[in-house]
Amino acid sequence: MAIDRAHARVRLLAHAIAALGMLAPVVASAERPYAAIEQRLNAQQMQATGLDQLDAERLSLLNQLLREEQASVAVESAAAERERKTREVDGPSAAP
Repeated sequence: MAIDRAHARVRLLAHAIAALGMLAPVVASAERPYAAIEQRLNAQQMQATGLDQLDAERLSLLNQLLREEQASVAVESAAAERERKTREVDGPSAAP
Protein backbone atom coordinates (compact mmCIF):
# COMPACT_ATOMS: atom_id res chain seq x y z
CA MET A 1 0.00 0.00 0.00
CA ALA A 2 2.80 2.43 0.82
CA ILE A 3 4.28 1.82 -2.64
CA ASP A 4 0.89 2.57 -4.23
CA ARG A 5 0.65 5.85 -2.31
CA ALA A 6 4.18 6.82 -3.28
CA HIS A 7 3.42 6.00 -6.91
CA ALA A 8 0.25 8.08 -6.73
CA ARG A 9 2.19 11.02 -5.25
CA VAL A 10 4.84 10.82 -7.95
CA ARG A 11 2.14 10.68 -10.61
CA LEU A 12 0.34 13.68 -9.05
CA LEU A 13 3.60 15.64 -8.97
CA ALA A 14 4.27 14.75 -12.61
CA HIS A 15 0.80 15.98 -13.57
CA ALA A 16 1.35 19.23 -11.66
CA ILE A 17 4.65 19.81 -13.45
CA ALA A 18 3.00 19.05 -16.80
CA ALA A 19 0.19 21.48 -15.99
CA LEU A 20 2.72 24.23 -15.38
CA GLY A 21 4.43 23.36 -18.64
CA MET A 22 1.12 23.63 -20.49
CA LEU A 23 0.93 27.31 -19.63
CA ALA A 24 4.22 28.09 -21.39
CA PRO A 25 2.78 28.40 -24.94
CA VAL A 26 -0.06 30.61 -23.70
CA VAL A 27 2.35 32.85 -21.82
CA ALA A 28 4.70 32.94 -24.79
CA SER A 29 1.92 34.01 -27.15
CA ALA A 30 0.75 36.62 -24.65
CA GLU A 31 4.28 38.04 -24.67
CA ARG A 32 4.11 38.51 -28.43
CA PRO A 33 1.40 41.08 -29.01
CA TYR A 34 -0.15 41.30 -32.44
CA ALA A 35 1.69 43.66 -34.79
CA ALA A 36 -0.48 45.34 -37.42
CA ILE A 37 0.20 44.23 -40.98
CA GLU A 38 1.22 47.73 -42.03
CA GLN A 39 3.89 47.66 -39.30
CA ARG A 40 5.24 44.30 -40.47
CA LEU A 41 5.55 45.16 -44.15
CA ASN A 42 7.54 47.94 -45.72
CA ALA A 43 6.04 50.30 -48.31
CA GLN A 44 7.30 48.19 -51.23
CA GLN A 45 5.72 45.04 -49.77
CA MET A 46 2.46 46.87 -49.08
CA GLN A 47 2.36 48.03 -52.69
CA ALA A 48 3.36 44.64 -54.12
CA THR A 49 0.53 42.92 -52.21
CA GLY A 50 -2.02 45.61 -52.97
CA LEU A 51 -2.54 46.35 -49.29
CA ASP A 52 -1.69 49.99 -49.89
CA GLN A 53 -5.00 50.22 -51.79
CA LEU A 54 -7.12 49.31 -48.74
CA ASP A 55 -9.03 52.06 -47.01
CA ALA A 56 -8.70 52.41 -43.21
CA GLU A 57 -11.86 50.37 -42.54
CA ARG A 58 -10.72 47.39 -44.61
CA LEU A 59 -7.19 47.56 -43.25
CA SER A 60 -8.65 47.54 -39.75
CA LEU A 61 -10.80 44.51 -40.61
CA LEU A 62 -7.78 42.68 -42.04
CA ASN A 63 -5.82 43.37 -38.86
CA GLN A 64 -8.73 42.16 -36.74
CA LEU A 65 -8.91 38.90 -38.70
CA LEU A 66 -5.16 38.37 -38.46
CA ARG A 67 -5.23 39.13 -34.71
CA GLU A 68 -8.01 36.58 -34.19
CA GLU A 69 -6.11 34.00 -36.26
CA GLN A 70 -2.98 34.56 -34.17
CA ALA A 71 -5.00 34.05 -30.97
CA SER A 72 -6.60 30.90 -32.39
CA VAL A 73 -3.24 29.45 -33.35
CA ALA A 74 -1.92 30.19 -29.85
CA VAL A 75 -4.86 28.34 -28.27
CA GLU A 76 -4.45 25.36 -30.62
CA SER A 77 -0.71 25.28 -29.99
CA ALA A 78 -1.26 25.32 -26.22
CA ALA A 79 -3.77 22.46 -26.52
CA ALA A 80 -1.34 20.39 -28.61
CA GLU A 81 1.46 21.08 -26.16
CA ARG A 82 -0.82 20.12 -23.26
CA GLU A 83 -1.66 16.84 -24.97
CA ARG A 84 2.00 16.13 -25.68
CA LYS A 85 2.97 16.81 -22.06
CA THR A 86 0.14 14.61 -20.80
CA ARG A 87 1.34 11.75 -22.99
CA GLU A 88 4.88 12.19 -21.68
CA VAL A 89 3.66 12.07 -18.08
CA ASP A 90 1.18 9.23 -18.52
CA GLY A 91 3.46 7.15 -20.71
CA PRO A 92 2.54 4.90 -23.63
CA SER A 93 -0.31 3.17 -21.79
CA ALA A 94 -2.39 6.37 -21.96
CA ALA A 95 -2.12 6.63 -25.74
CA PRO A 96 -5.35 5.82 -27.65
